[in-house]
Amino acid sequence: MPKTMLIALWMRATHVKQGRGKSNRLYRLKAAVEKTAEIRNGVVTRQHWAKPEVIFIAPEYLFGRPTGKDWRPLAPGPSLAAQYDEHRVRHLDEKDKDEIKRELIALSAKHPEFLIVPGTIAWSVRVKDHPRLLQVAKDRIGNQPPDYAVGASPADKVARLVSFTNLEARKAGAGPPLKDAEEERLNNARLCLNTAFVLYGGDVKFVYSKQGDFYEVLAPYKTNIAYQVAIPGDKCGVFEIEGNWYGIEICLDHACGALLHQVPPAPTPPLIHLITSASVDVDPDKCVVAPGGYVANAAADAGNEHRTGLWYNDPVTGTLRRVESPRGWPGEVRLPRRGPRPPNLPPSQPWPPRSYKEYPDVAGSPLWVYRADVP
Repeated sequence: MPKTMLIALWMRATHVKQGRGKSNRLYRLKAAVEKTAEIRNGVVTRQHWAKPEVIFIAPEYLFGRPTGKDWRPLAPGPSLAAQYDEHRVRHLDEKDKDEIKRELIALSAKHPEFLIVPGTIAWSVRVKDHPRLLQVAKDRIGNQPPDYAVGASPADKVARLVSFTNLEARKAGAGPPLKDAEEERLNNARLCLNTAFVLYGGDVKFVYSKQGDFYEVLAPYKTNIAYQVAIPGDKCGVFEIEGNWYGIEICLDHACGALLHQVPPAPTPPLIHLITSASVDVDPDKCVVAPGGYVANAAADAGNEHRTGLWYNDPVTGTLRRVESPRGWPGEVRLPRRGPRPPNLPPSQPWPPRSYKEYPDVAGSPLWVYRADVP
């Protein structure tokens, strides 16, 4: 008999709401998870529940360095980086990332039945503090397929990493003389990552860093100055929880088919293909999901809500079908009472299988909660 779980997608427009610090972002995330728990408590306990009972996904870049004000990025293109203010740096320090991680673990411990993907954290480390990571960065960038990098080629990135390693030699008099400003920039050069933590049962169950680079480093970004370099993750996004396999991708990774190209042999295909994104369309040809399973995409793309949603892999037809509301999409499902029932007894079905309810303002952003019946 199929088991029921809830899948919640929180549509926070993270790519324009960059003004607030980590405390505000954590507050809003916790409020959205608490609302999901409230919805979960209203669902009948007589259902056959899957484990985990709830999957909660937030969009990419939920956590990043605050800019002091919200902003709207310009259209991407070859000159995208030059259009940004040089003080608008996206990546948090490592210590901030670790503080957020501790808060996320505490949130997971409060809701151990939830599998939580709290978007991603854009963070960085200073090369001077982690010199051994330079070789790791070179190896990863050297193995990065060319189409996984938009805005900075792997060859350009490696050249910048080399400039980091040449700092001490130039201080000693080898090569062009250093100017004070350039020495400061090289001294503070950073390696940047975009990481999603998968939490369940009060613990981090999986860590996945974005393999693609769609202008991960926004600013400063000039060919003659080595400030920051985005390094890709190198881990396949397949993991197991409670006996079920799951897959995860971050934005551009899905457009490039990272999970499709890297998924290793497993006892079964992933039950649910999770995507946390700023803006990416679900491509059926690049989804990896078992028959009867789902593809869930939480996108931050306000105004293009068609990108966010849940897709069902129909085992009869072998095709992905978007999960819609019985009364059209988008819209909240309101069902009448199905016959008389004793007082205080919850309804037998809060909403039909493979449908959703829309909550338009949860901590300032829409929340869509789906009922998903899984094998």
